[in-house]
Amino acid sequence: MGYCRPQRQGRTHSNRTSAGLCQGGDRPLGDPGVRHLWGVVSTTLVQIAQRTIAEGGLAFLVDLPFWVRTGMEILQFVAQAPAFARRGLDAKALLELRGTEPFFFLLNGWNEISEGTAESAVQALRELEQNYPSAGIIVATRTHRLRPPLPGAFRAQLLTLRRSQRDQYLVIALGKSANDLAAKLNNSRTLDGLTRTPLILAEVTELFRIGRMNWVVW
Repeated sequence: MGYCRPQRQGRTHSNRTSAGLCQGGDRPLGDPGVRHLWGVVSTTLVQIAQRTIAEGGLAFLVDLPFWVRTGMEILQFVAQAPAFARRGLDAKALLELRGTEPFFFLLNGWNEISEGTAESAVQALRELEQNYPSAGIIVATRTHRLRPPLPGAFRAQLLTLRRSQRDQYLVIALGKSANDLAAKLNNSRTLDGLTRTPLILAEVTELFRIGRMNWVVW
């Protein structure tokens, strides 16, 4: 599940991209390797980032709880990542790179915000929304009592996967071993249903990859 505030300005193609990216989760998953860091929801964020960049936009994936704990301005936080630091890109340089194209901030982990940092998280998100009024903002989360303070945002929820989408994920994640797991899932009514949910699919795939499928009840 996520909350999306589309970009408010920018070139025509970016407006189309922003609207399309915020319509929901009826898309196959992206790079499976990312799940080891952030979980399955954020593989969709990676896919959004790739599409935004391909169309000329600037998208930043942000570990939201970590960002909140640092208390840093968001571009300063982004600029400290090794990929930017190696190129000598600081927050000022990132602003200059933007040109006429609004940023797209993809924030993951709102549901991981603790009670102790909830107030800081709310304030950080409010400042982000105020400081970058033309930016697109997506907050990925599981169900959480605290709703992200994003005026004009709407909630989108990932759809369950079709079998073809699940098979595509398995091929990306497992390569030649994909058919073996696909056959097991297709032959088990229980697992066939459970693994239409991205998070469970990723966990089952990881168990299969490391040879721990004996833990799974068929």
